[in-house]
Amino acid sequence: MSKLFLLLAIISILLPIESKISKLINDDTLASWERKAILFTKDIGLKSRDISLDITYCVPYKGKRVCNSLGSYDFRISDLLKNESDELLYASLIKNRYDKIIFAKNKTTIITPTKTTSLNNKIASLSLNHTSKKDYAKSVNSFLDKVRKPISAILKDSINQRYLEMSNQEKGSFFTQRAKSLGVPVEIISNLMNSSFAFSVYSSQLTGSIIINKFIPKKSMSYHEMTISMRNNSNLFINRLNTKTNPIEFNEYKNIYISSSGVDSIRNTSYPSRGIFNKSIARAVLSIYKNMATSYAYEIVKDDNFAIMAPVNGVKNNLVYADIGTMEDVRIDAPYIVRKRVNGEIKETGFVKNRMVFDNSYDGNNKKVGNSEFDVIQGSADIISQLKEHPWKGTFFSIGGGVFAFKTDNLFFKTQKIKGLSLGVNADLGYLLNNVSLSEVWLSSKVVLGATTNEANNKSIFVIAGNFALAKRYYLGSSGLYVASAIGLGGSASSYKYRQIENIRIGSIDLHTSGEIGFNMGADNEISLYIDYDMPLRTFIEDDYIRLDDTDLIQRGMSFGFHYKKHI
Repeated sequence: MSKLFLLLAIISILLPIESKISKLINDDTLASWERKAILFTKDIGLKSRDISLDITYCVPYKGKRVCNSLGSYDFRISDLLKNESDELLYASLIKNRYDKIIFAKNKTTIITPTKTTSLNNKIASLSLNHTSKKDYAKSVNSFLDKVRKPISAILKDSINQRYLEMSNQEKGSFFTQRAKSLGVPVEIISNLMNSSFAFSVYSSQLTGSIIINKFIPKKSMSYHEMTISMRNNSNLFINRLNTKTNPIEFNEYKNIYISSSGVDSIRNTSYPSRGIFNKSIARAVLSIYKNMATSYAYEIVKDDNFAIMAPVNGVKNNLVYADIGTMEDVRIDAPYIVRKRVNGEIKETGFVKNRMVFDNSYDGNNKKVGNSEFDVIQGSADIISQLKEHPWKGTFFSIGGGVFAFKTDNLFFKTQKIKGLSLGVNADLGYLLNNVSLSEVWLSSKVVLGATTNEANNKSIFVIAGNFALAKRYYLGSSGLYVASAIGLGGSASSYKYRQIENIRIGSIDLHTSGEIGFNMGADNEISLYIDYDMPLRTFIEDDYIRLDDTDLIQRGMSFGFHYKKHI
């Protein structure tokens, strides 16, 4: 009896009629997001639980660092760590936007927005003790075959009656009214059932390395810094329930391959013990699976079946409103492409970014009704437009050039402006932290590499400068233009020989301020012009014999240049 109840509960999810459609496709509108049901087992297929990490040990010696290999360290992923990794991966990958059918070792759990049902039985189990991706894929197919057979048998006799019941019970729903008025046939239900997918992940053997650096400061105790770097390759297998066949079956839909990495670092007064090794490696393993989930979530949104889509419900000035929110995992500053049907074709007319996320979770059996708010960044949107989720991570790599200020008034080089190449990373904190108070607050880091001439011997001197800053952006209507102001800390340094005798080292720590004007070439590309001003807070000049701190011999000042930024 409990098995029958489980099958009926699964069917109720596979028939995604309740609150699945807000508009049907016609000449003037676009379809909105249909809530998907995802079937999965929490166990990740893992080629091997054993990990061997090469150890490199580095110590200071005569002003340099000498590194030697200490062999390898063997680590085995325990059941506890394996379960924690599985939970982390699927919790980050399969989010609120999906209904979930979870097969575990001793129970099956069905999660919908209004109810969570746990049953102490299962239709099928999946054996994951495989050493190859091919064997794992075969096991997944065998598992899905066990799942679909009883579902198919029940659906054969119940699908027509299920449709009639839904028509009577949900007369107030938009879908039912439209279906009755348009005479939608039973086949519509069969098509909607194709929104059910099965996810499974296979991971290759994890590899990594350990680097331990010993430091011996002059005025404090020695200490060790250990950095563990790990990496692996994995596959996300996606199968889709096909109800057009008799009996129904799961067909291979997509196979996504990614490479992931994880890092953990610690500092310890003595050489790390085995316990410290194990804890640090475990954190690196969890870091890999967290990054793996983030990469998969980014990749699957490129598929229209998994991207959130919503019709525009209202437009006011430069703001757009749509009835999606927390249940669709909308994030602050997340970009959405604006689309519209023009002469029978869907065309993109710009993009928007979220400014307020509405909590549209369920209060009992009733879904809260309201709209999230979006700002038009570029282009236009109107009441017959649609918003489509754009795959995004909120980070950009920048490259550019410019002239930066660096001057000394002593016997060293006296150049005031130095041409250089700049490289940087920019991250939208509002998006990454999903915090409305940090909307369009960007963390930026930049390194500038430049060269000038040593006036003592006419040889080249290389100078490096950089900064970390927080910037606030303001968009200028829907033109794609923005302005930004930033404040942070910067620094500069150089090292060279003076008259081939003395090694001169100079540097500064600066208060960094900046202004920027930029243009969005879509959601993933930007160009900008900037003006920086750096004021030294601390400076030093030293040679092999003497050091001078906080002198006025080093001057910074105004810099300017350009950047091209690419989403990464």
